Amino acid sequence: MTLTDEVHHLISAIQTLDTSVHNFMETVVENSQKVDQSRQFVIYELLQKTQNLHNTSLESILASHRREMSTLLQQHTQDTTNLADTVAHNMASILLTRFPLNTPSPGLHSAHGSSVPSDREGLNKKMVYIGANGVAALHRYKYSGVDHSILAKYVLQPFWTRCVTLFPLWMPPNMVTLCYECFCLPFVYFSYSGVLMCIAISLLFLQITLMGFIFLCMSALLGYIYSPLLDSAPPRWVHLAHGLLLFLYQTFDAVDGKQARRTNSSSPLGELFDHGCDALACAFEALAFGSTAMCGRNTFWFWVIAAVPFYGATWEHFFTNTLILPVVNGPTEGLMLIYVAHFFTFLVGAEWWSQQLGMSIPLLSWMPFISKIPMYRVVIFIMTAFAVIPTVTFNVQNVSKVVKARNGNMLRALAMLYPFVILLGGVLLWDYLSPSDIITNYPHLVVLGSGLAFGFLVGRMILAHLCDEPKGLKTGMCMSLLYLPLAIANALTARLNGGVPLVDESLVLVGYCIFTASLYLHFATSVIHEITTLSGNLLLQAISDNYVANVDFSVPTVNWVSFSSRHV
Repeated sequence: MTLTDEVHHLISAIQTLDTSVHNFMETVVENSQKVDQSRQFVIYELLQKTQNLHNTSLESILASHRREMSTLLQQHTQDTTNLADTVAHNMASILLTRFPLNTPSPGLHSAHGSSVPSDREGLNKKMVYIGANGVAALHRYKYSGVDHSILAKYVLQPFWTRCVTLFPLWMPPNMVTLCYECFCLPFVYFSYSGVLMCIAISLLFLQITLMGFIFLCMSALLGYIYSPLLDSAPPRWVHLAHGLLLFLYQTFDAVDGKQARRTNSSSPLGELFDHGCDALACAFEALAFGSTAMCGRNTFWFWVIAAVPFYGATWEHFFTNTLILPVVNGPTEGLMLIYVAHFFTFLVGAEWWSQQLGMSIPLLSWMPFISKIPMYRVVIFIMTAFAVIPTVTFNVQNVSKVVKARNGNMLRALAMLYPFVILLGGVLLWDYLSPSDIITNYPHLVVLGSGLAFGFLVGRMILAHLCDEPKGLKTGMCMSLLYLPLAIANALTARLNGGVPLVDESLVLVGYCIFTASLYLHFATSVIHEITTLSGNLLLQAISDNYVANVDFSVPTVNWVSFSSRHV
């Protein structure tokens, strides 16, 4: 049956339900009119008998007619309750027929009297990334994070608090689930192709996070347009644009969390989307800064400097259940230093970064050896020594404390770092064997493909944390590494074929980007589908379990003695 037929079938079912409700309301009104007419007739007859039968006590007459009135109202109440139950059962049957639940709801039956079948096994078979344990874990998950940054506490947090008031309340950043349930859930059950529609509408409700990420994409695109190899100086205004776009990204990235709390729309899917964008942002900002500093192939190392602490923080979060940001951290001070560097380059020019340290900073020209190093390489050394190494050490210490407290295995915890280490080692080995010097001649493709693979690794780890999966290496994370052995083997063929690889490496790099982008897109769309489908089933389960029990169709008790006395 096609999607159109399914939609027409659902519309027909809804029209049938609407007709039943309309008939129910007409019956209620008609019965109410009958009760009112009967009441007037009884009162009139009571008055007549009272006037004609002087020797009959009023109490006996009232008692007789109270019984008549009670019988009539009981019959009306029973008819109304039966009709209401029928409508409620029909509504639940339609919902349960179109959207099967994990377990049958007690007291709800189909039109033939049989209980609604369970479809939990079918639902679990559709789950690609979320296991059986993740269903309950997602339902009870709550985000926990601590930011010890002094700069954020006293300067940026007040600024972000003011900024969040500029966004309307109808723009909840993480309200994908509700949007999906209201507009898209039926289409997903009718046809898997409805996932694309759901994702499109979901992204409209993630506008704050998405807009911040788009700013970085624009920045990287500017760098590619004006410096394809990241070794030539772009126009001065490009540096200014890089700084402004990065500042906006940081602001939007902070505001989306505040907006989620402001609108009470926080969700596990929102956290996954937010941190997933942040993981990809490492690659796009590295490309933007590479065009500013004209560092060419060293742009790859700027991406590594950003990716290593990010992966370490995600790994630590997986074990400690709390995202801990130290006094000096990348999302706050790190991003601020980068956009300040962009603004500084706008004033002095990109050539400042490619000069030797002694020329860029004359006060340090007396230092031997060091003064001859290009400025951007000095920055790489400084950031590695004073930012990356301390941060990773901090991550390992925190994880070690948690593992020891839980009597766990530290080697198993460290095993979760292997996929990222293999990713870096594989790309570097590919570059070492490459006859085309891929990082120098195709820096954008190398960083983009590696950044997408990195985003997949981070996304799988975040999802494992949200679903409370067992600690240890996740073999599914290694899917993003499957392309690297083929690329390395192709580079090795050049040594057997006079320096010419079997497949041109520019095409291999394009394939690398397509592979990682497709894998990441499949992961993102599947997780959105699975989480929102799961949320929709939980919603329908609650409706079916509580609908009839929570609706009171009874008629309030009437004190007939007081009623008759007032009207007589």
